[in-house]
Amino acid sequence: MEFRKGGSAMVKRLIDDAVKNGRRYAVVVGGMWEMECAVRIPAHFKLILDSCHLKMADDTFDNMFVNEHHDTPEGKTTAGTDRGISLVGRGNAIIDGGKYNGLSEQTQNKNGMPPVWKNNLLLFTNVDGFEIRNISFHNMRWWGLNFIYCANGELTDIRLKADDTNIDPEGNVYHGLSLVNYYDMLVKQADGIDIRQGCHHIFMENITGFAGDDLIAITALDGRMEKCFAVEGLSKDICYIKIKNVEGEALDSNVRLLNQGGYCLHDVLIDGVNDISDQTTYLETHPLYGIRINDAHAMYGVRHATEDETYNIIIKNVRSRACYVMHLGGNKIKNFVCENIVSFDGACLVEDKRLPE
Repeated sequence: MEFRKGGSAMVKRLIDDAVKNGRRYAVVVGGMWEMECAVRIPAHFKLILDSCHLKMADDTFDNMFVNEHHDTPEGKTTAGTDRGISLVGRGNAIIDGGKYNGLSEQTQNKNGMPPVWKNNLLLFTNVDGFEIRNISFHNMRWWGLNFIYCANGELTDIRLKADDTNIDPEGNVYHGLSLVNYYDMLVKQADGIDIRQGCHHIFMENITGFAGDDLIAITALDGRMEKCFAVEGLSKDICYIKIKNVEGEALDSNVRLLNQGGYCLHDVLIDGVNDISDQTTYLETHPLYGIRINDAHAMYGVRHATEDETYNIIIKNVRSRACYVMHLGGNKIKNFVCENIVSFDGACLVEDKRLPE
């Protein structure tokens, strides 16, 4: 079967018709559709993907789904917060990045390219109250799901499958990612789920699959993207994040925690992370880390976080065959608890690169 063109217009029409008729939900029933541009999901609305396969069209530079007031002047104020958005799959619902378009952190804003966050399959900014459930995200062109200044959300039963294609300097294509052959990777920094600046009270459960960088990244930084979508009057910190039952593999780490430059990351619970990289062929080497907390040397902000900025972190029930099950960088973490951290298949337990006190 071939993908039908006009998917974005079709989904938008379903949403518009539902709103016009007083319904706060729409259902995309079956089919394989090409999505040419971003679809805006209104506040207090549920979009149901019923056994359909939605794929970004070739040579497009846009997100597939954003919230209603994303990247608008109103959406950067508390008055413009979108509330109550649900994106729910039934059966085998797939959101697919399709053919890679060449947009990356290295090529963005050059030669007519847009910013790299246009390659997020789903990008929510300033959303309070959201649900993403029972959907597969394939072929992330950069990060799959990205949340900035979002609160009170749930992500459950999310299945991730990145592209493991490599192209060597002679143009030969092969599969299976490796730290040694990093520069051959077709799609770099292909995270699964990213929780960014200003997010709080978010629950994740049953996150599975494969990512080309981090499976889940929780990062409180103040980069160009964060400045672009900052919401006046809201805190820039990340807090009250719960992650349960992660079963997957990633070239870098299954779960990444990072804060620098004066922004806080606190009250985080990670319970149940199982590395399955020994059961698939996506990686040619062991992953780098199971859990990665801050950095020893890499700087994404003006300074490392202090122990008063990274605190109340609980990590338990982690099993990994990564080079290191856990990496600790930066400064000391206040109220840091680790329980039942297990290595297998030759993995080292901890790489402690924290700065001297």
